[in-house]
Amino acid sequence: MINYHKREVMSDHDKMKRRILAILDYDEVDPRRRLQHLMQRCGLSRYMAKRALCGYLPSSCDKVFEIVDALDVSVSWLWAGEIKSFHPRTFRIHAYTLNYPKRDIDQMSRLMMALVAGQNKAKNLADLICKGALSLPAAAQLM
Repeated sequence: MINYHKREVMSDHDKMKRRILAILDYDEVDPRRRLQHLMQRCGLSRYMAKRALCGYLPSSCDKVFEIVDALDVSVSWLWAGEIKSFHPRTFRIHAYTLNYPKRDIDQMSRLMMALVAGQNKAKNLADLICKGALSLPAAAQLM
């Protein structure tokens, strides 16, 4: 597994590359098939797929949104590494890059979905997380 959060100064392209690789790793795409996978799934030319694997996205906003839709991730996370709103798949991939076990990711995802659905128990747990009384993984185990 790749260490997605090495403590080093990285260029924006290196960060983008890590996020794209995280998506492909999460989807269990064989490293030898990454180029082909991006070409087929995102409708990219061979040249653009190679550039994407190096952390360079097309300059066309329309093409970036097509890639985001094809990969089913949040545009703010893919573009800038920011999670501005809850997107279940993006949340799972991001938690994966932080090396959480799958069981913990599943539990945290259930908690987040319950929170989005407005369940009172989830709201109470979220309040405890915000106050610093519980971590997200600990709260998720109580769900």
